[in-house]
Amino acid sequence: MSLEKIQNKNKFLVKIDIQSCKGCNLCIINCHKKNLKLSEKINRLGYKYCEVIEEDNCDGCGACYLMCPEYCIEIYKK
Repeated sequence: MSLEKIQNKNKFLVKIDIQSCKGCNLCIINCHKKNLKLSEKINRLGYKYCEVIEEDNCDGCGACYLMCPEYCIEIYKK
């Protein structure tokens, strides 16, 4: 089995409730893959919210999920 097939085997999907996010940046700071960023758009609460940069770059470590004080982030295995 090639290394690429092994790496693609464990992909995760990050779901962010953008309407509840307050843009505190804790998830962004704690993502070791640097796969989250603050959006330029504003949600219904008037905050810039967190968004995923590249969907296939998440390794499912859960740091963003654990750090979110608003419980806006969910991680699913694909």
